[in-house]
Amino acid sequence: MDAYLSNLNNLSYSDEYPVIIAATSEAAMARAERAVQASDYRIGARVSVEEAPSRLAQQGRATALWLEIDRDLGGPLDDLLGQIARDVAQERFPAVISTNKDVLDVVAAAIDQPGAQIIVESDDAERAAALATALSMIRAPTATERCRRRQERRAAAAA
Repeated sequence: MDAYLSNLNNLSYSDEYPVIIAATSEAAMARAERAVQASDYRIGARVSVEEAPSRLAQQGRATALWLEIDRDLGGPLDDLLGQIARDVAQERFPAVISTNKDVLDVVAAAIDQPGAQIIVESDDAERAAALATALSMIRAPTATERCRRRQERRAAAAA
């Protein structure tokens, strides 16, 4: 027997890739969700800091990553910040890291990429601006960069 959905009026889907949210607590997750939804982006996943590395590894594309920090989790947070720094440097996605002043030094020591926006105890307008700024850092590769990357792939395949 075939089943069909009958109530499709409330179904919505964005053509944009999703924003992935990671947070250190439920309260932090709620703040991140509000910020992303206010900017009218689709949330692709909501994960804890501990779950985020494996989720990011399996994520094909993302519009951005939003990390909401309200406490230092030690090793798991340090590992995630390192992964975010690498992913942003490789232009996999931009990131917004929202934190409080207690954890700012940890975040600032790990993240120093132009595609990452660090905001501290910010209001809703600052949060929206941070996401917009992070997304504006994305740029398409130039023809020269695309050619160089093709040559590098060919050289690697020939080796």
